[in-house]
Amino acid sequence: MHRSDLHAILLEACRDSEQVTLLTDKRVTDVENLEDCVRVTCADGSVYEAMAAVGADGLWSTTRQLFSDDQPICSQYVAYRGTIPTEEILQYARLDDVVMWIGPNLHFVQYPVRRKELFNQVAVFKSTRYRVDSDDWGTPEELDAVFDQCFPAVANAAKYMQRHRR
Repeated sequence: MHRSDLHAILLEACRDSEQVTLLTDKRVTDVENLEDCVRVTCADGSVYEAMAAVGADGLWSTTRQLFSDDQPICSQYVAYRGTIPTEEILQYARLDDVVMWIGPNLHFVQYPVRRKELFNQVAVFKSTRYRVDSDDWGTPEELDAVFDQCFPAVANAAKYMQRHRR
């Protein structure tokens, strides 16, 4: 399923529910677990009480920091992912399968989404250039160097990867 399709389904379910209040543009600064509810305080001073609160704000979650002071641990692996219109790679795509190519310290996954209109690809590899004090690792150039050594179908598919974010 394409992520934006899932978001649309969840948004519609929230809008259709009388038990859900949908709020946007809120930054949570505190969460208190009370005896029979949860209290959420936001940066703008607003306070809400509810049966539950879900903090789904990613790896660098401010909500998570309220419950745990642990830090992410870098595994030296980097992932590039993205979808492209299926017709751009129709000759390479296997539209009825999830395909995973696996090699030493890397894998490449492909599968259709959104009624086969889009083709999702995920390229993961372990960076040999990783350094704790540097952000110059897992670059698009390293992605190309790693996957250019793979089976030609994988090397070609990797060229279609979105490179603006890793």
